[in-house]
Amino acid sequence: MRLLARSTPLGGYPASWLAVTQPQEGVPALVVVTQPAASAAAKATRLVPLLDGAQVRAFPSLSSGTAFSAPAGLAITPEALVTAYAKSLVHPSPSPLPKTVAADPFAAQVRAAETQLADGVKGAGSATSTQRILPGTTTVTQADGGALVLATLERTTTITVTEGAEVATPAAFQAAKGPKTLKHKGTWVTQEALAFEVPKGAGQAHLVGADERTVSASGS
Repeated sequence: MRLLARSTPLGGYPASWLAVTQPQEGVPALVVVTQPAASAAAKATRLVPLLDGAQVRAFPSLSSGTAFSAPAGLAITPEALVTAYAKSLVHPSPSPLPKTVAADPFAAQVRAAETQLADGVKGAGSATSTQRILPGTTTVTQADGGALVLATLERTTTITVTEGAEVATPAAFQAAKGPKTLKHKGTWVTQEALAFEVPKGAGQAHLVGADERTVSASGS
């Protein structure tokens, strides 16, 4: 693991560190470690695998540290960025991303999967999804005045089956101990860990890391 940034003031608490894993095999991941007090244990609070080929801009030196907060003058604030991204992933009516946020294959993949699920139950029911931002979005100021933003979204997909009908559920739904078929209603909860780089001034925020995992699946 390679340390990328540490919070200021140096030696003060709460303290935070940003690192990147360097596995011999597999995908490198960004890791945020926090320690609320000297007497408390440090623990990882964020883990976001980097996208293939993604590069993260430099941070201030470890000897000087950096702010684990948003600097002024970003192309888009972290709150506005994460909110806009979440709204762009809902189904069936996603909102378009603002010009300050670049489109990316991960979001396209999420939307395509939601559309495929809805198409699969069409005629026997419907599938809709909502997104909420989980607490604890982390922002780290970079050396050029931009920022790295790490956030987690939680998607809840609801499958509603028409009375008298029955639908088969996807393999990922079943892997989370959800039933193979639904006759009434099913709920599928998934979390999306995200990492964005936001430039200072003009430009577009863009995704540099992402991961998706199923939290739960249930229904009858």
